[in-house]
Amino acid sequence: MNCRELPLTLWVLISVSTAESCTSRPHITVVEGEPFYLKHCSCSLAHEIETTTKSWYKSSGSQEHVELNPRSSSRIALHDCVLEFWPVELNDTGSYFFQMKNYTQKWKLNVIRRNKHSCFTERQVTSKIVEVKKFFQITCENSYYQTLVNSTSLYKNCKKLLLENNKNPTIKKNAEFEDQGYYSCVHFLHHNGKLFNITKTFNITIVEGKNVRLNCSALLNEEDVIYWMFGEENGSDPNIHEEKEMRIMTPEGKWHASKVLRIENIGESNLNVLYNCTVASTGGTDTKSFILVRKAVVDEIHSLIEKSRRLIIVLSKSYMSNEVRYELESGLHEALVERKIKIILIEFTPVTDFTFLPQSLKLLKSHRVLKWKADKSLSYNSRFWKNLLYLMPAKTVKPGRDEPEVLPVLSES
Repeated sequence: MNCRELPLTLWVLISVSTAESCTSRPHITVVEGEPFYLKHCSCSLAHEIETTTKSWYKSSGSQEHVELNPRSSSRIALHDCVLEFWPVELNDTGSYFFQMKNYTQKWKLNVIRRNKHSCFTERQVTSKIVEVKKFFQITCENSYYQTLVNSTSLYKNCKKLLLENNKNPTIKKNAEFEDQGYYSCVHFLHHNGKLFNITKTFNITIVEGKNVRLNCSALLNEEDVIYWMFGEENGSDPNIHEEKEMRIMTPEGKWHASKVLRIENIGESNLNVLYNCTVASTGGTDTKSFILVRKAVVDEIHSLIEKSRRLIIVLSKSYMSNEVRYELESGLHEALVERKIKIILIEFTPVTDFTFLPQSLKLLKSHRVLKWKADKSLSYNSRFWKNLLYLMPAKTVKPGRDEPEVLPVLSES
């Protein structure tokens, strides 16, 4: 089979602002000093809520399930459906519970400090990626507080944009590279005679769109089949298309088969995942994998590999993850094909399934495969570290002024 991994970029997203009908997220991070609310998800049962006893509780530290009421704090307001903070502060961090009959909903709230040197807090930024020349939209809306909002401003990199609508500032255009930046929607509102603001910030990255054709080919017998397999956890991807198989008879009586997987408008969900091309025959199956990664990533990996004299592969559960496959294959190519570097294989934890590793690793000499034996390998005087040191590149000792030049401390193996 003639398959190789491809370095690629990137994807498309459109930025819009929406409001939750209820607070369904169990873990929430908010910034101190802004109004905030928790809205339980049984609120739709309005006819039951009016006649049913309901309670709000907070749990934090040594305090367990302290019931909340307006007397708990002047900043807290309770409604049938909602617990409001005016505003939320650092000491509001904790677990919150809503209880009604047999229904209980829990949230874990983490309140973080505001960045006093910027118009937004970086930990509360939503990253969005938009393809150049595609439709780009930012709409500043907040449906829950909308009736209390006096005005709204939209900032780019903390500089106010002059837009016509000061109630719901909106940007709608075809994206250009200069549109990249941090966009902050700031809503100003009054409550009980005090002025508050609510901030929502988007980090907009503008990228070039990209399509790719993954071509997998193999020599087949008449009855052999070739097919693509890739993850579809959330259903089929409308941007992925498997084209019709092409076969050409060779002079030796074999079939040269080719099957293309076409991916359009590559998105983040297409990166760092396996696209497996498999050939099935009476003798078994053979699979080769494609992985799409960001091109910066690729350049950095190749740069590091070119400067290296050894490739150390540590076999552990983490090496089953998709993110490391491209790095592994690139290093093996340098080591086994171009013979620029040598491989050291470390079995950190016992590995029973080696099928995820390239076949070429089986060609490694036994002395280049080291096993980590927990406590026995901890000491620097252990056999493990001595063997690893032996396999590392030789280190030349520079002679002194009156000393003859000496050979490397360790010989190359």
